[in-house]
Amino acid sequence: MQSVFRAALDAGASGVAISGAGPSLVALTWEHFEAVASAMKTAWSAFGVNAESFILDPCLNGSTVETSLE
Repeated sequence: MQSVFRAALDAGASGVAISGAGPSLVALTWEHFEAVASAMKTAWSAFGVNAESFILDPCLNGSTVETSLE
């Protein structure tokens, strides 16, 4: 997994982390989104893993709590 982290960082990610309990990884980047995603997928393929990537927009509202009085 370290090679996947390194690939993301080398492609321009600011940081990489395991998301939750896994098996997801998240790369944080301000630019080079496609390059980072592609580098991570290529690194996974060296282990025979057919990875998927998703480029998502951040939530700018922060966390919220919703309650119902019904």
